[in-house]
Parts: sequence; structure tokens; C-alpha cells
Amino acid sequence: MSRTTQLLIEWRDGNGQALDDLLKRHMSRIRGLARMRLGSRLRSKLESRDIAQDAVLNFLRNGPRVIPANGAQFRALMSRIVESTISDKHKWFESRKREIFKESGGHEALLDLSKSRRPDEELSARERDAAIRLGYELLGPEERRIHIRRHADRVSYSDIGRELGISEDAARKRCKAASERLQAFLLSLRLGTIDDFLA
Repeated sequence: MSRTTQLLIEWRDGNGQALDDLLKRHMSRIRGLARMRLGSRLRSKLESRDIAQDAVLNFLRNGPRVIPANGAQFRALMSRIVESTISDKHKWFESRKREIFKESGGHEALLDLSKSRRPDEELSARERDAAIRLGYELLGPEERRIHIRRHADRVSYSDIGRELGISEDAARKRCKAASERLQAFLLSLRLGTIDDFLA
């Protein structure tokens, strides 16, 4: 078991110092990875050290319970979370995802990314729910908004199009693309190729 995995487990078991150790161990490299992924316009928003740290802390406290295979996987995952948070201009998703979590009863499985699976092994219902919530974090802001509006809120494509100032057909196509990205993520979990997905 990697030291990062061990620290996450210790923190989830109530050891507050483990979270401090985890952040000291990884935050500078997470910020660096996120900077590389962001364009120059959004990169300027990463000047504040607080933005990256807040994004990681928010995910660890409120996101699906995820145990990475190692430190490199943890950093890659967290840098994507930071990137997604910075590029999201709206607070809508943060409030909506909390509502979705409450609607699910607030109970979910631990999503262990270090666990080896057979390619034909299905995720449990709770693991799949946690995986979809993690997948939402990895989508672009517009992709996840469209997908949640369509599949969680049951809003029509025409109404989604009006909300976003795009055509009904464009809303349908973008929702399909978001669904395909989520399915690709779920497949990467089953095949053990999540590192390729995060690259």
C-alpha cells in the first residue's frame, strides 16, 4: 500500500494530522499539474494558492470516497479536480451536486482505485454511483451541467438549449458526448486503465 493511500485511509478513520501530511506531500505538485493543463487565461486564476487547496479539500470532504492506487494517481486526479473547479464559472454545480448527494441518502461505497478487477467484474450499485459522481468532477463545466440537467433534473433538450443559449440539437449532441465521456471513465475503472483516462 502506498503512503498516500495509507494517509487517506487514516484521515477517513479520523486522523486529522493525516490530511495535513497528505497536503504537504502533494499540493505543490498538484498545483503544477493543474497549471500545465490550464490555458493562459485560466492559469492566472491559479495564482492564489488557496484556490487549489480549497478545491482539493472540498473534494476530499464532500466528494465521493476515493482511494487512489498511489501518489501519482492521487495527484493526477486532484489536478483534474482543481482544473475543473477553476474553469467552472458558476457555483451551480457545487450546490446541485450536494443536492444529488442528499437525494441519494448520503451513503456511498468507498471507490478503491487501487483494487484490481477482472475486466468482466461489474461495479456494485453504490460503487457505480460513487464513480459517476467522480466522473462528473472530471467533465467540463458545460458537459456536467447539461448531463445533470437532462438525466438528474429531467429537463428537455429545448429547455437546456434555452438556458445555455444553444440550439436543442447542440444540447442533445453535447449531452451525448458527456454520456460517452462518463461511460469511458466507468470502463477505465473496470479495465484498470484510469491512469490513461487522467493523462
